Amino acid sequence: MVEHYSAWLLIGFSGQALFSARFLIQWLASERRGKSVLPVAFWYFSLGGGVTLLSYAIWRQDPVFVLGQSVGLLIYVRNLALISRAKKRKKRINISGKRPASFSLHHQTRLNIRRRYVPKTQTKYTQIQMNRRRVCV
Repeated sequence: MVEHYSAWLLIGFSGQALFSARFLIQWLASERRGKSVLPVAFWYFSLGGGVTLLSYAIWRQDPVFVLGQSVGLLIYVRNLALISRAKKRKKRINISGKRPASFSLHHQTRLNIRRRYVPKTQTKYTQIQMNRRRVCV
């Protein structure tokens, strides 16, 4: 029984260590960039620590602790999903400014029309006419 209790204490302390390490990661990343940032590792450490602490809370049968960790886990998973979605979107659109080789001028023109991008100095009609000329040329 003592060994079983010691194992759960080790799990609890491990979860708390993971959970605390996320703040160290966030602090180091912020210092490196010179501004406050939340790196992706912060959310992974939050998730790992949250799962470990939730299992410890369930073993302790502490409803307050279980509820707190459960809500936190939902937030961590949601943030990781948002980060993943943003990375996929960035790959598709290629925000870096460099067009993929397969990205033709025609595609770029169609995107301009879809986004309804109109510079302040031009009317919508003028912009569409310019785009059509680009495709034809």
